[in-house]
Amino acid sequence: MWANWGRYQRLAEAASGPGRVVVRCADQLTGSVSVLKYAEVGSEAASALRDEADLLVGLGHPELVHLVDRFTEVSGPEGARVTGFATGWVDGEPLVRAASRLPIDARVAAFGGIMRAVDYLHRRGLLHLDLKPANTVATDGGSVLLDLGSARPVDAGPGEAGGTFGYAAPEVVNGLAATVASDVYGLGAVLYEVLSGVPADLNPGRSGRRAYVPVRARVAEVPRALGAVVDDMLAVEPGARPGTVREVAERLSQAGVPIVLDTSGTPPMVGREALIDTMVAMAQQPGYPLVLVGPTGSGRARLARQVLLGSAAPKHAGADLSGARDLERALLELLALPSDALGHLVFLGDVERLGAGGRERVLALLREGAAARMRFIWSATRPIPNTIPIAIGPL
Repeated sequence: MWANWGRYQRLAEAASGPGRVVVRCADQLTGSVSVLKYAEVGSEAASALRDEADLLVGLGHPELVHLVDRFTEVSGPEGARVTGFATGWVDGEPLVRAASRLPIDARVAAFGGIMRAVDYLHRRGLLHLDLKPANTVATDGGSVLLDLGSARPVDAGPGEAGGTFGYAAPEVVNGLAATVASDVYGLGAVLYEVLSGVPADLNPGRSGRRAYVPVRARVAEVPRALGAVVDDMLAVEPGARPGTVREVAERLSQAGVPIVLDTSGTPPMVGREALIDTMVAMAQQPGYPLVLVGPTGSGRARLARQVLLGSAAPKHAGADLSGARDLERALLELLALPSDALGHLVFLGDVERLGAGGRERVLALLREGAAARMRFIWSATRPIPNTIPIAIGPL
């Protein structure tokens, strides 16, 4: 089994699935830990990973896993050509295990992060469709939702069953159209387990399901009103469930365990498709660094990430160093990698985070990178000498 691949140092095998490998790795460029997922080119798993990366690149929410790297049809760590991506590692423990040490109201509060992440996906026109405890992590600040491998647009219509038996809604298992109510069912299955510590023992589908045991029959401490919300979320018929995540939040508030839903998360980026295509073309040619110049809040970093990681990007564009703890060190690590280990496009983040001395040292490294046919993207609120400014307006 491989130990190093480009920027990644293998730490441990994670939850690999059919046809795909999932590995926890140390990212030697950013100094962080990532989860690397990849599959051989031509496989169904590779196609699914590509679709998942396309979704992740346009999303951003503090309680949703985030994309940090992607690659398409490159030589993988074992030699075969692979497609895949990397997400940030979420440092925490399984939500159900963490909740077992908490009182009932605190368990619901910890579950609130998952509700906010799903509400964000719904606002962005997506269904998650694989809501289960294994895709949730408890953190110091709450909880984070993982894995968009089964996600699809809300208007996708009937399709092959996604998700996991025991957590997927009956209509999804039966191949009928999924709706927001299908995710409400999945949230109910997770909340049941967060409260009780055991699965709801559901078996939806053509063969029916086992006799449902109300959550209050498992845990007497669950208030009657809260138990009723969970039971309704797990109704077999979609129309008998709360219709939206916000309706669930209202019901929970009435039950005395309020969950605050907000409007956080990055909105869709529209109207910049032509600019992204132009920048992708420019970025594939060597030259001075490109600098996205615009006011704070104009979406400079998001635009750079679309160029670097979006579906129109080169097969392996390069690296997002905007989150690197030490940019100079990260650049030195990058330049020390074999020439075929990474692509040539690198996003450096906000130039104004560097002092004048640090900027000069980084510029010297950029000249070395340019000699290796790398192209760099910076963001700034004003033009920078010896760069190519690209002005962008407010979103």
